[in-house]
Amino acid sequence: MLLKPKRHYVSVEMWMDISSKVLIFVNLTGFINFAYVYITGNGLLDDGFNGLYGRSGLSMHTFSLVNFIYCVYYFTKTKYKKAVFFLFCGFMCFYGLGLLLFIGAIAIVFLVNLKRKYFKYFIIIPLAGWFIIFISTKINPHAFSYMNNNIQRVTRTITDKRPYDNELRDVNDFKTVKTPRKIMAFEGGIRVLSNPLIFLFGTSPGTYNSRASFLLNGEYTRNKLFQKINNRPFYANRDIYPLWNKNITFQYNDGTRNEPFSSLLALMVEYGVLQTVLICFLFWNSYRRLKANNEEYKFFIQFLFSFLLLNLLTENYLEYPEFIILIIMIYKSIESNNVKRI
Repeated sequence: MLLKPKRHYVSVEMWMDISSKVLIFVNLTGFINFAYVYITGNGLLDDGFNGLYGRSGLSMHTFSLVNFIYCVYYFTKTKYKKAVFFLFCGFMCFYGLGLLLFIGAIAIVFLVNLKRKYFKYFIIIPLAGWFIIFISTKINPHAFSYMNNNIQRVTRTITDKRPYDNELRDVNDFKTVKTPRKIMAFEGGIRVLSNPLIFLFGTSPGTYNSRASFLLNGEYTRNKLFQKINNRPFYANRDIYPLWNKNITFQYNDGTRNEPFSSLLALMVEYGVLQTVLICFLFWNSYRRLKANNEEYKFFIQFLFSFLLLNLLTENYLEYPEFIILIIMIYKSIESNNVKRI
């Protein structure tokens, strides 16, 4: 993403046209699977829309984000039928945090621009969203009440904050804590970064809350060699693994508020603030170059970068190829429009 393309590979229009057809087909299999779960009651309704997308990786989470990206692209192309279809499919994945980040990214773009030509989206997107939420709550009312409960718990945490050390002690004793464990991960990361040497150069890759840390230390792998590793990295073992490990009964039912994951946090703690700032600077230059040379896609580019940033703040998406490779492919296909065909 950081390097200029030297040749034209494929236009963004061709890429989105071909890939959207594949996505539509996968979404249709999701509707079929959801109908089967809904009618038979065989399986969890919240995960019923997976279809051919499968359950590997983050499953419904990345599936939802992919649909939201295509939704915004086709809204900017005024192809509203396709846009609403992808918007509805994104809702059907019932990924509450992804929905909030989707709304947040659009809000950021509107605030940055505030021009008349974008006012139509203030009407179209909220109306489409309200209609889809209305239908979705009729199909699966539990999903949105669950999301509302999560928001309320985070709000209560802010107004009734408990000391970090007390919460971490309770976590180690397998007690329920009031502070969402994602927030605790950030609090622990800030404490680690108080060490000047770590602040500059990090704890080293794969030693805090990155996906690599969990894969290489036995939590997210079936490889017997890695499962036998007992010598976990010091800071990860102290601050992260107590928040998320196989011994926690409801590990996969605690909601994203309790997942101690964030690519931005992992970059800062594992690589140091110095390298993180350098990477952010290179990304910012790359973003400015892309936006300056592609006025036609300005809204979509702004959304894509805002959406990427918000998701990297809340999950380890930098290490999930089904999401980050799609971002790179779209980015490079837009950028290669400015390169002469060979």
